[in-house]
Amino acid sequence: MYSRIEQIITEIEEFIDGCKFQPFSNSKILVDKEHMDELLRELRMKTPDEIKRYQKVISQKEEILNDAREKAEAMIAETQIHTDQMI
Repeated sequence: MYSRIEQIITEIEEFIDGCKFQPFSNSKILVDKEHMDELLRELRMKTPDEIKRYQKVISQKEEILNDAREKAEAMIAETQIHTDQMI
């Protein structure tokens, strides 16, 4: 699943690929400024939201990893106690 930012970037790439070349050039293109401005404006608006979402995911990842470490350490300690009792 692509984020909206990735979708907008893909739209910009497709838009650029569909533009006509300037006469006598195979590297310069003619661009509909209004359409390009609209795509870039939407990209600017979506960027902060995406960054916040990614930051939240990253912070949750750390919480999950810390919880898993604590559980693993508790299991190791419990196993060690059980092993000591058996010996």
